[in-house]
Amino acid sequence: MIETISTSDPMRVARGVMRAMKLLGHVGSPFAAGHETSGNALTWTLLLLSQHPQVASDLVDELEGELRGEPPTVEQLGRLPLLENVLKESMRIIPPAPVTWRRAAHSIEVGGYEIPEGTEVYASIYETHHMPELYPEPERFDPGRWETTDPGTYEYIPFNAGPRRCIGASFAMMEIKVVLAVLLRRYRLESLPQKVDRFGFPVISPKGGLQMVVHRQDRRFGRGVGGIRGNVREMVKLPA
Repeated sequence: MIETISTSDPMRVARGVMRAMKLLGHVGSPFAAGHETSGNALTWTLLLLSQHPQVASDLVDELEGELRGEPPTVEQLGRLPLLENVLKESMRIIPPAPVTWRRAAHSIEVGGYEIPEGTEVYASIYETHHMPELYPEPERFDPGRWETTDPGTYEYIPFNAGPRRCIGASFAMMEIKVVLAVLLRRYRLESLPQKVDRFGFPVISPKGGLQMVVHRQDRRFGRGVGGIRGNVREMVKLPA
């Protein structure tokens, strides 16, 4: 239904504009929160795997051993620990949404600072995930750390935490796992020498995308390792 608003009634015009802005906000949220985040998590994971051939080899071994050439079922996803750890480590080291923010419901003191009611407080998910006291050698891509690491509720927060934790977190994890499981069994994505810069807010993307060559899965994981330039190297240690 399309509502016609008379421009002679400024209050009705203002209410109409506010409704339109609210609608656009709601339409944009599923795209940013449900599409861009998952897409970028998958993109960064593929880059990290292309630069860590042993991890990629071990992951394909796990997928082939469990799936036997078939698409994964929900039950099988729970029997793929390395896939889980690779994704968790990827989202730790390069969280698709690197910051979060809240509005103080009432005045409070935090760390010696007085925060008045109504103040917007920003917290860095990225900095939390790179705290060496929580994650030794935080810039090192090491899925094996998750075999012994058990962070607290607010120490690993790729989907935020508390009552406003992403409602689609479980679905997003399942979605990305399925895509990786199907993709990596069939294809090897080889990175080309290129400049990779982080870009964007509030979702972090590789500026200009990634240049990768798609091969049938030939297990030549050592090809395409190295040659990555750009400020992504400030976030993660990569081969020269």
